[in-house]
Amino acid sequence: MLNLLLRLLILLYIAELQDIRSISYLIYAARFGDRATRDVARIAIARTLPDLSIAGAEALSKDDRSYLYNQLLHGSEAIVKPILSVISHLGDTGAIPALKKLAARHAGTGGNFEVQLAADELLNLLIAKRSISTTERLLVRPSDPNHDAALTALRPASKSNSCTSSQLLRVSGGKSDDVERLT
Repeated sequence: MLNLLLRLLILLYIAELQDIRSISYLIYAARFGDRATRDVARIAIARTLPDLSIAGAEALSKDDRSYLYNQLLHGSEAIVKPILSVISHLGDTGAIPALKKLAARHAGTGGNFEVQLAADELLNLLIAKRSISTTERLLVRPSDPNHDAALTALRPASKSNSCTSSQLLRVSGGKSDDVERLT
């Protein structure tokens, strides 16, 4: 009993400090502690997350991020809003599935409009980021290498295409008219 009381007092103290360096420890306590420890740790996380900088957010481990994304769907509104803020700092496209579920849940039930709006905006931003990232990795080739380059359409390159590496181009800047030659 004394051990539990001591743990709760420490978590309450950390919650009052709102020290961002403790966020991973708080997430650990929220994941693996007993019920009282989990409840206090969630309160401390909700108080600490708004102060998390971009660098601090990037330092979160994959397990920490997974816990936060899970809390989007199962946590209280007090923790959901700060988590949305952290996701916007991270720009982590791994949050897309949880954001889709959150947006759909709030849209269907008439839940908190502010949370729904923030989730929708963040979801659209992350989907656009993922699309640009995919486009930037795309290699294209001329549809007909024997014609004038200005009049030649570009097509996605595949392994089955018979083209040389001097004919491959990479789309850059997320725009279809921005290409660079790979030579």
